[in-house]
Amino acid sequence: MPDPDQVLDEVTEFVSLARDGAYVYGDRRVSRTERSKWRLTFRSLATQAQAALHAADTGPAEQAMELLIDLACEMGDAEYFHSEDPVEAARFVVSHAVSALWQTMLDQHGFAAFAERAARARNGLGKMLSTTGSPT
Repeated sequence: MPDPDQVLDEVTEFVSLARDGAYVYGDRRVSRTERSKWRLTFRSLATQAQAALHAADTGPAEQAMELLIDLACEMGDAEYFHSEDPVEAARFVVSHAVSALWQTMLDQHGFAAFAERAARARNGLGKMLSTTGSPT
């Protein structure tokens, strides 16, 4: 099982680089090879974050999943990667990721904490509901 803190660090760096345009424009922080392999990196990070949801301390994994979900939702409006449909290219199913995250949050923290956290989420509960259709 991956270390949740390490996964969060790697996801945070990847998301930050993507939002800064490092995968679209020439940026020394991301090599030419890594720019062309962003799909593999995204998939790997998503897989690690989901696996880390099963750790004893799920907090960092939950944060990592939220970052990846937010990034995926933003990809429709922003050009972070060279791809017509980056979410499809990364083979990332937002509804599956949200479902895994929400189930972990419910199991670990109960409904009240889940509802409070979902309402405070960066894109809000409404954004996630519009993506998945329901919280379960």
